[in-house]
Amino acid sequence: MDRHFIFRNYWWIAAIAGGCFTLLAFCFGGPEKAGLVGSVIAGTLGFCYFVQQQKLAETTLFHQLFTSFNVRYD
Repeated sequence: MDRHFIFRNYWWIAAIAGGCFTLLAFCFGGPEKAGLVGSVIAGTLGFCYFVQQQKLAETTLFHQLFTSFNVRYD
């Protein structure tokens, strides 16, 4: 699994993993179900934020390099 696959499908990955872990927290959580579900939600949102930041950083880097190469070429 490469990063381009993750960048294209991170919403599906986050939804499936978050749903599975939430289900596991409800089934096996015991008395700490609310805390486990909260941490699963926070982890899922953190994963989505991280992927979006990576995409933004790579797009910004590409734009800077593209602009720099065009200036040198001209």
